[in-house]
Amino acid sequence: MEWILLLALPFGVAGQFFPPRGLDHLENVLGLTFTVLGLGVWTALGKARADENRERMGQLTPLFAKLEGLEESLRELRDNVEHIRDAVPELEAELGIRTAMINRLKADAESFDRLKDASRAEAEAVQELIDRTIARGQALSQRSVASRERLYFLAGLLFSMPIGILVNFLYDRWIK
Repeated sequence: MEWILLLALPFGVAGQFFPPRGLDHLENVLGLTFTVLGLGVWTALGKARADENRERMGQLTPLFAKLEGLEESLRELRDNVEHIRDAVPELEAELGIRTAMINRLKADAESFDRLKDASRAEAEAVQELIDRTIARGQALSQRSVASRERLYFLAGLLFSMPIGILVNFLYDRWIK
């Protein structure tokens, strides 16, 4: 149908720009008629194609919506993968710490099993050694705390006396 337009338009346009040479302006009338008909057909075809395109787009719109949902899901998936990639070294470090702790606990359990198998006298001797070690550590800690408290007391005494005397002196001089 479009080929008719392509044939009709040159005749119509030609009739408008070239003066007639007879036949009582018949060429002009035919040219104008073909031009108007061609433009009408061209407009109708354009509207029909636009309607078809709108229908196709209407059919594609749900697909585009699904694609947008997929793009959002892919973005979220990419973010999650990056988060996991960042967390892997931390998890490996934590796993290493826990593995070392498990190995230490296994070693402690083996030593306690050996102690359990030892005789009662040996177990009492070991328990007494542990109690003495704990008592010695507590005594050292108490002495350290007591000496620190004495140091703070002496520092307070050393600094508060001169400051008090200075404040009294200034009060007597300038305020009274």
